[in-house]
Amino acid sequence: MDLYKSRHRAKRNLDINKDPLFADPFVLTTLHKLDELERQTRPDCDPHGKDRAAFQALVHASWLVKHVAGWAIDHQRGLAENGLHFVPRGANQTNNSPSYLAKRAQVDQHQHEAVGSAAAPLDPGQLRLFVFNVLRAMPRLGLPHELIEALEALDFGQTLPILAKAETKKRLGLTEYKAKLAAVCFIEYQYKRGIKKLVSIEDVAHAFQVSREAVKDWNVEVREALGNYEVERVTTMARNMGAHTRTMNPGSSLILAAEKKVGKIAMLEAAERFKARAKKPAPVKSARRPR
Repeated sequence: MDLYKSRHRAKRNLDINKDPLFADPFVLTTLHKLDELERQTRPDCDPHGKDRAAFQALVHASWLVKHVAGWAIDHQRGLAENGLHFVPRGANQTNNSPSYLAKRAQVDQHQHEAVGSAAAPLDPGQLRLFVFNVLRAMPRLGLPHELIEALEALDFGQTLPILAKAETKKRLGLTEYKAKLAAVCFIEYQYKRGIKKLVSIEDVAHAFQVSREAVKDWNVEVREALGNYEVERVTTMARNMGAHTRTMNPGSSLILAAEKKVGKIAMLEAAERFKARAKKPAPVKSARRPR
């Protein structure tokens, strides 16, 4: 495993003493972008475009955190994979206790960063613990403390209000609607590549194990559930990808990328998620080690 996968200086063979973070070109460029976005969105400026700018600022901030502290995120993921989490200091009387020292010895290991950097698939309990580990270290973000507590409560079999499912009149869940939307995108993508819609509908019906008539209704159904703009946004993207790749060599990397996003690969993956809806979800096992 590559212990330094998220350490930019190690990847570029830079000297930690001669190449400080504050002089790193990526850090400087990202800070410049954040500064520019902040200046453009001050209260005395025209608010047009502010929402997009706010979103972009958070995206840039996330890249900055990944660049300068990606190793710490890898460490949190590695801890979660092993059922561990940050061990806080206590009072002087407990900081030298055998139980505290034993817990510290478990988490104070470079191996956790190496395990996390490998990004192996995590089960739902481990994924939840990974999110808990990261959010717990970032109280300054202003995210509700109730969310962090609610994530931990799930391991006690308790669902707090912030994570309770909402009351709704929708017949299906989000996963099923998104699976159907992926099928609609596939049909539009294929059509722009020269494939008749009836042929693609047949492919979808076979993959999802439903009738062709049912598939024909999905365009309207997902618009009612997810909103007309969202469906139009992604189907337009699918059509554009189909038109753009229509005359490309089948082995093109762009076609492979399109297939993974809106093509047959994406459709088949969506079909598997859709068919799994009928199965009773297995209980999520807590990833935490016994306290």
